[in-house]
Amino acid sequence: MKRALFDTVKVLPFASGSVFDRMGYESAVLAVTVAASGKATVKVEHCDTADGTFAAVPDSRLFVDNPTDKDGNAIITNESTAEAVGNLDIDLIGCKQFVKVTVTGGTAGALALGVPLPESMAPGEDLDRFLDRQGLPCVIKPACGEKLGLTAAARYTIARTPGELAAAFDLDVMYPENQAAGIAANRDGEIMCKAAEDLGFDNDICGYARISLAYAAGKRASRKFDPETLEYVINPASGRPLKDENGKVVIDPETGKPKKDPKTMQPYTVLDDIYEIEALPETTEKEIAYKNFRREAIKPYRQMRIPQPDFVLCCNNICNCMTKWYENIARMCNVPLIMIDIPYNNTVEVHDTNVAYVRAQFDHAIKQLEELTGKKFDEEKFNQACKNANRTASAWLRVCDYLQYKPAPYSGFDLFNHMADVVTARGRVQAAEAFEQLEKDLAEAVKVGKSTTPFPEKYRVMFEGIPCWPKLPNLFKPLKEHGVNVTAVVYAPAFGFVYNNMDEMVRAYYKAPNSVCIEQGVSWREGICKDNKVDGVLVHYNRSCKPWSGYMAEMQRRFTEDLGVPCAGFDGDQADPRNFNEAQYETRVQGLVEAMEANAANKEG
Repeated sequence: MKRALFDTVKVLPFASGSVFDRMGYESAVLAVTVAASGKATVKVEHCDTADGTFAAVPDSRLFVDNPTDKDGNAIITNESTAEAVGNLDIDLIGCKQFVKVTVTGGTAGALALGVPLPESMAPGEDLDRFLDRQGLPCVIKPACGEKLGLTAAARYTIARTPGELAAAFDLDVMYPENQAAGIAANRDGEIMCKAAEDLGFDNDICGYARISLAYAAGKRASRKFDPETLEYVINPASGRPLKDENGKVVIDPETGKPKKDPKTMQPYTVLDDIYEIEALPETTEKEIAYKNFRREAIKPYRQMRIPQPDFVLCCNNICNCMTKWYENIARMCNVPLIMIDIPYNNTVEVHDTNVAYVRAQFDHAIKQLEELTGKKFDEEKFNQACKNANRTASAWLRVCDYLQYKPAPYSGFDLFNHMADVVTARGRVQAAEAFEQLEKDLAEAVKVGKSTTPFPEKYRVMFEGIPCWPKLPNLFKPLKEHGVNVTAVVYAPAFGFVYNNMDEMVRAYYKAPNSVCIEQGVSWREGICKDNKVDGVLVHYNRSCKPWSGYMAEMQRRFTEDLGVPCAGFDGDQADPRNFNEAQYETRVQGLVEAMEANAANKEG
């Protein structure tokens, strides 16, 4: 724990067995008087209420680096020939609101509570949620210490890595691919991609990988501020138009342009480095204030505040880029890499030898996880995670099927928004319950004839590929103008895989969109197009995902030949906005609409 964090304190008179409310504080220092050549022990218990039943704190780092006995109590030894006072550091971050401290063999004196919680912690916010969205060096230790089995709150895996294995070890899993998508959607993909390029990574590699590798190197999107005044420097081009009480846009009489709502204006975005921040001096109040403000200036959304990993678990079924991507994360962070290799499947069926190859890797990964965590594989938890995952996937696929209704009760863009939950939380019962509730909501919408799509559905298309996360509004706008609803997507249902045992799970992991042969890929897509009654196909030639985009030209030819529907392709990128051309996209959408109009006229004629 950082010693500097004990600088800001609130001192309280204290006696052994007293209970104190630690709300708002992360640490404490207890003064204990110990007799000459004597020894004292300190026991810390916690409870949600002041008058409830107190229990031991399950955190082996509760007393930071102080020695403990077999019961986990701190030991304070006085080896001098005179009475002495010892100061015991206590880390409260894993404790409940009320804490009781009992001293045996010594006399408790003052208790100093330290480190007010950051202003960025919302009132009443759950501590685990707060820690999840903090980035190094802001996070000092994991929520509730060792309850996760390792020494930090973050674990990295890939989108279709067996999350069920992680659940068997109670690991807190973070997904670099989803993290990168979130950063891109928050409009910080470009600055992070550029940071990776400055580190020597080519701009031809995946945008997700570049964002993630820059993050692993300590780079962060931050808010610009004045180092003297510690005030943010606002970007005048940011913000939404100011509206009056009637909802009308307020025009500036001097410029003739809409005024900006100051509440929505944001600081300029700049690049920072957490390791540079960590190395800054803390010898004066000014230096401490500057360092703390620079930490807080890192953008506060969750994906920009994820701690660095203790190890990485990689599965390359979705793209071989993952192999080198994760190797570099492991190298940069100096952590172990667990690798599960799933080769490209050049036949429709998955052969038994392929299953055996991957199953052996799963078994080896379990042994590696046992070594890293110090825990045994919990088969009961694994089975429960698999049960939850199947329930989640089944509900998700039923939700996807509601796009088959005409008109559809929602849009494929809504599916893109829901995807993060099925990717990262499919092993949790809450995810299953959420999608089951969404299914009920959609059934009701169909019954009463409602839709989330804010325009009448004139044409239905399949969106082929990963969305351009930084440009979702730009993708949606021309579709809305022409009454085009996205009623079929490939990316979303790809994560709805169901299985009954470990071998079936292996077969499911062979079925990622980039792992299957072209015949399987065509069959999937044409089946979705038929079931969802599409009038055309909009293909994203994604510069970041070359394995996906590489055979799209052949896909387009097959769609038109087999289904008789027009196709249009546009250039873009899932994460790097520099590769998206809005004018080209609008032209391609317009051309697709004209082709669908002509197709409809020919059918009527």
